[in-house]
Amino acid sequence: MKPDVRATKLWKRLTQAYGARFTEAFGATPTDPWIEALDDLTDEQIAYGLRITMRESPIHPPTLGQFVQAIANIPIVRTDKGPTIQEQLCAYATLKLHDRVVAGTMSDKAFSAPWTYVYREWWDATRPKGSERCAECSGVVIDLPNGDRIGWSVRMMQGDADGYRKALDSFKPGPKARQPEPA
Repeated sequence: MKPDVRATKLWKRLTQAYGARFTEAFGATPTDPWIEALDDLTDEQIAYGLRITMRESPIHPPTLGQFVQAIANIPIVRTDKGPTIQEQLCAYATLKLHDRVVAGTMSDKAFSAPWTYVYREWWDATRPKGSERCAECSGVVIDLPNGDRIGWSVRMMQGDADGYRKALDSFKPGPKARQPEPA
């Protein structure tokens, strides 16, 4: 299979980053499994996978499985029609708090307690403009009135399929919003 431009570009970046370690392990040109895997990905997913694998494994080149796994954990990015990851996390945490208040295991004062969004920061040399400071939201922590802390990570939220779906559904307009106004 002949490598496409994106596979060749990725191979060049990985070779630049890892040198002989990469080419000795995977060859000088993209292999068929890599080419096939990249065919199913967007440019944004490939760029994200490159950033994550280079950050998490700066010395050893990623295997195809590690690269694909990094992309599987890609956060949902804001589009013109969708909520940011912070908005999704806020909705998810609100639903989880509501469930605990309804169950009687927590006071409704938790909703007015301080919320702290947790970010991971790093310097990223894979960015187009060179080495740039990057950050991504990785969780939220709520300081409860009784001194306890409760929190959820983005990974926890995305791993809870039912809760995550409910959080995303909370951004959709309700039936009244969908009805056309009388003329």
